[in-house]
Amino acid sequence: MLRRTAPIGRDVGATADLILTSGNSPEQGPADATLRLAVFTDYRCPACRHAFHALEEAVERDSKVRVIYKDWPIFGPPSERAASIALACAEQEIYPAIHRQLMTDSRIIDDDMLRDAVTSAGGTGSARRKWLALHAEVVAARCVQTVKRPIRSV
Repeated sequence: MLRRTAPIGRDVGATADLILTSGNSPEQGPADATLRLAVFTDYRCPACRHAFHALEEAVERDSKVRVIYKDWPIFGPPSERAASIALACAEQEIYPAIHRQLMTDSRIIDDDMLRDAVTSAGGTGSARRKWLALHAEVVAARCVQTVKRPIRSV
């Protein structure tokens, strides 16, 4: 239907393909998945947090789903910080674990909470800080909404 409602739906296929195959976002699931699911989230979004457990359960029930995580920090600087930290942790191969920590932790997002989340997910602050200092532009590019403020490390 979207493709027939040009100009709105004209480029939906190309855009969807780019989202699903760009390779610049953290992913989890089998490479031969029958369903690739792009999940756009903000760690401060009440709807995202509410839907997280149901989505996680559905993905676990169907072993042929590959989740493509798209950080979309639209709720301001704390969201941008959390997305930056999560994406920096992807290089330690713990993105799914840090994503889960940030989606389920009920505390306000601040430096202490982020430090705890990284540790709980099995990451190390020194590796994350070093990678983030060297690749701030990569992290900003991976966020759907580009992080416009300088990225500080925790």
